[in-house]
This record gives sequence, C-alpha cells and structure tokens, in this order.
Amino acid sequence: MKISNKQVITITAALVTGLAIFGFAVFRSQNSDSEDFGNDDMIGKTYLRSGYGDGNFLYSCSKEIEVVYQGSSLGPGAVYTPVNQEEADKYCRSNAAIEYRAVIDILKRDDVSSVIAKYDTTQASVKALGHKYIHDKDYLKRILPAYSDVKIDCIIVVHSPEGTRFFIEDAEKHESHHDHRYREVPAEEFLASLNKAPDVDVNNFWLALH
Repeated sequence: MKISNKQVITITAALVTGLAIFGFAVFRSQNSDSEDFGNDDMIGKTYLRSGYGDGNFLYSCSKEIEVVYQGSSLGPGAVYTPVNQEEADKYCRSNAAIEYRAVIDILKRDDVSSVIAKYDTTQASVKALGHKYIHDKDYLKRILPAYSDVKIDCIIVVHSPEGTRFFIEDAEKHESHHDHRYREVPAEEFLASLNKAPDVDVNNFWLALH
C-alpha cells in the first residue's frame, strides 16, 4: 500500500507528539513528587518534607521541615516554600553542589544538629570546601600532609560559638558516596597543619568554604 505525503506528515506528527508526551512524563516523574505535580487541591497546604523544590533547584534536608505547596513548574516539578526560611537555611542544601551531600550527612549527626539548632545562621554553620580544591590532590597534601594516604572526598567545617570542628570524608575502598566514612580531625591538629601551608593555600581554604 502506497502512503501519501500527507499520511507521512500525519504519522510523523503523531510520533513526535507521542515522544514529547512520553519525555515530559519521564521528566516529571524524575523531577517531582508524582502525587504533587499539578494537584491544585494541595496549593497553600503545609507538609513535612526532607526535601523540596523551589521552581529552580531541588534541595535536600537533614531533617523534615515544614513547607507550603505552591503548585508545579516545568523545572524541578512541585514547588514549595519553607514555612521557616531560617530553618531551611540551617538544615537544607541545594542538590546542585555535589559537596553538599557531605554537609547533609554531617548535619544529620545529633551532636552537630543539636548545636546548629541553638544558634542563628550568622553564628553557626556547616560548610564544605569547594570541590575545585578537593580535586587538587597536591593542595590537599600541602594542607593535610598527615592524611596524604586518605582518599579525601570532602572537607566539612562546623562552626559555632561552641568551637570549630573539622571532618574529612574518606572515600577509600568505597564504591559510592553512601559508603563513605567521616573522620573528625581534632581542631588543634587541623589548624596546626593548615597554618603550616603557604599563606595563599590558607586563604583559599577559608574563602572556598560554602
């Protein structure tokens, strides 16, 4: 049977439309909570979530926080706003930065979260060294030569009025981030080692924390 040009155009259009719908469905399932997407009945209601999207980025939180459902978008899907932005700033981080996974892990520690809960974000924080420096193994050897045999995947700094704590994420012999272990390096040891490095390395360390 011979297919006319008109039929070819119709079939092609149908295939393109079908693929577009399928692609959007996959995108939606990967970037939103399926029960939330497009559910207007939920708008304005408050929920407890350990992660949320704001229409631009997705965030993970070390504990559940209260968020208000605002609707849906073609970005990360369901859109929420935190009820308490200060709480979100304390316990949530954008998934866009890979090092924030380690920050969330440290925030889940009871001895860290209990301290962070006491102070506002101008007094207490949990930050990670930018991955630019984590990937620079020579830099790591200069600031922490005693740990040159450790496969450091992240350095996390917990600061509060109660003191500053330093953690290194040990990725040695582990296949995924979820297998990594964290070692706390005593502050006196860490600072003594860091301050023996060239001034530019010391300055870059403090400036690259975020």
